[in-house]
Amino acid sequence: MATDRAFLDNLVVRQLGPGVEIAGFDCEPAINWFLANVAADHQAKRMSVVRCWLSDGTLAAYVTLSMAYVEIGESPQRERLGLKGLNFKEGGSHAKFFPCILIGMLGVEKKFKRRGLASLIIKRVVGQALNLVQKE
Repeated sequence: MATDRAFLDNLVVRQLGPGVEIAGFDCEPAINWFLANVAADHQAKRMSVVRCWLSDGTLAAYVTLSMAYVEIGESPQRERLGLKGLNFKEGGSHAKFFPCILIGMLGVEKKFKRRGLASLIIKRVVGQALNLVQKE
């Protein structure tokens, strides 16, 4: 996929709120509906945060992020991930639940698709998650 570096470099990232116009956003019906009817309410209730990418003031894309967890029980996956023997307390049971960041919705306005924006958003989210767990 081609990346439009000039376009990506000029985007402004803001949290959904005053000054972010969502009325003209057009991606796919379910993603449009979520943005118009649910996203702001979930953010106000602190269920998620909505990050918006703007191009010259126009909403180009948005992503919703929430804190969540994954459950990893006894499995080969546990060993592959280096989680075997990770306990909550000395002599206690092993940890089964691990924090993660959940991408709830991600939408790119139709006229901005195929320019590398969704890839940039995913890379940014993964980078933020990694920053949260980096050791000093």
